[in-house]
Amino acid sequence: LITEPAGQLDYVKGKNIANFHIVAGMVNTSYGPVFFIVFYFPDPRTSSKISYETLIDPFNLQQVSIYQRLASQLYWHVAIADDTGKVANFFEFPNQYNLDETIQQVLSACANFEPVNFDMAKAEFMANYSIDDLLNAR
Repeated sequence: LITEPAGQLDYVKGKNIANFHIVAGMVNTSYGPVFFIVFYFPDPRTSSKISYETLIDPFNLQQVSIYQRLASQLYWHVAIADDTGKVANFFEFPNQYNLDETIQQVLSACANFEPVNFDMAKAEFMANYSIDDLLNAR
């Protein structure tokens, strides 16, 4: 689910958003690791990237399990709605992102780390990396 303020979603109404992508990985900070996923698709108006980032504590198995379930789905569904709940667009596409492999790599790498303070790790991560940095790190 992608949400935006009411009145700001006219650009996606009725548009075919077939090019949905992700970039995922892990960064180790001085406060512990941060697992990130950036979802992005081309803006139907300009073709620039519209992106949404999520930061996950790799030691929080409840958080990780949400993305493990997503990774196991054959098809992904995305709803774009305003903050009142009105849906502006909905689309589905085959899951061909290998997110399950990335999750396993992150969990394996985290076996070598100790959790310290995820809130501080997230703050350090956000201070040091922009969305453009993550999208261009592939």
